Amino acid sequence: MRSKVTSALLVGKNLSRSPRLMEWLRDRGVDCSSVMSCLEAEALLRDHSFDLVLSELCPTNSCATHLVQLLSGTGASLFFSLPVEESCWWLPAVAQGEPCFGSPALRPHAFSESLQANLQAASPVSAVAGGTGQM
Repeated sequence: MRSKVTSALLVGKNLSRSPRLMEWLRDRGVDCSSVMSCLEAEALLRDHSFDLVLSELCPTNSCATHLVQLLSGTGASLFFSLPVEESCWWLPAVAQGEPCFGSPALRPHAFSESLQANLQAASPVSAVAGGTGQM
């Protein structure tokens, strides 16, 4: 039996142009798509499903709320990135279809561990089960 292919949507100018993040995901068998704005993401999510959505923190609260609503109950996970000095923190918003806005922010190392766990949950038989290399 063939394992499920994990798919990810990267939302925002900085995330969609992040070769390091794209490479990290693709090395783990993730099929990546990207869009530049929340509005594009909302339109795409109405017609396509993704296991994982990584988004820059939307400038308007309504955009973030719409993404959470679109992904709630789907089994997908959603994280928002928040720039902090030379890095960023990741804010969990939906965990495998369950809203979790308000969960503690994750620093890059903790985020990569959480992301690896999400990939394994979405694709338990795939090659992502080995190694937890950092982004």
